[in-house]
Amino acid sequence: MLSWKQIQLITSRQNSLVKDAVALRQESRAKREQLILIEGLRHNMTALEAYPYRNIFFSDDHEGEACFQALAQAHELDCDRIRRLAPHIFYGLTETRHSQGVISLVEAPDLRKLAGLEGITGNVLALEECRDPGNLGTIIRTADALGFAGLILLGRSVWPYNSKALRASMGSALYLPIWQAEGFAELRKQLPNYDFLAADMAGSSLHSFQPLQADSHFVLILGNEAHGLSAETKAGVDQLISIDMSGRAESLNLASAAAIMAWQLQQIYR
Repeated sequence: MLSWKQIQLITSRQNSLVKDAVALRQESRAKREQLILIEGLRHNMTALEAYPYRNIFFSDDHEGEACFQALAQAHELDCDRIRRLAPHIFYGLTETRHSQGVISLVEAPDLRKLAGLEGITGNVLALEECRDPGNLGTIIRTADALGFAGLILLGRSVWPYNSKALRASMGSALYLPIWQAEGFAELRKQLPNYDFLAADMAGSSLHSFQPLQADSHFVLILGNEAHGLSAETKAGVDQLISIDMSGRAESLNLASAAAIMAWQLQQIYR
């Protein structure tokens, strides 16, 4: 097995591999190249099981060496695609305080086409024009934790594999099926037997809601953080629903509303 000291050490920020990695912090570049930066041992351990990688960088210190030993035992690492980075270079690449000494450049999953929805079983979350990567990542994590069949992004939502969304999802974005659709009408055609529900302040109370069809599944749609649902979606869903609020707050954060509604609807549709 390759030893730690045998790994090539990079000490210059002008190295082409380092410059390419830095450039991937820009979402447009990452989307174009379909590459994502993954920090931390746990996320890399699982990501490398499912997705090809271009490069893996370890910090040239005790943390980096420990990560190398752990990954080398679990995966067959290609010596031509792993490097040690001088600490001042490595930590200049990280976006978190505790990167644990390893960063990989992994091929991003493709967003699925709606045609692939045929034959799925289980409830689905959908987000329309979601623009906040933190919200998106948190909702992906919630959908994964609650056992949803997947997530659908309607319209021009933020890329689910950008660094902020990926961190907020705690890695769930790499495993939860995510589909992309132009708009609501396209989605409705794909799931004709589902109950289509949408979150709206003017909707009926979630507290008293009952399934619209016996033994059915549901799609829960939440709108843009600032503007809510589009008129097309409001008009096309089967039911608008809302969360009863007894406090002084006028509204809930999108991710909080998604978690409450998703959990409650899962109980109702059992």
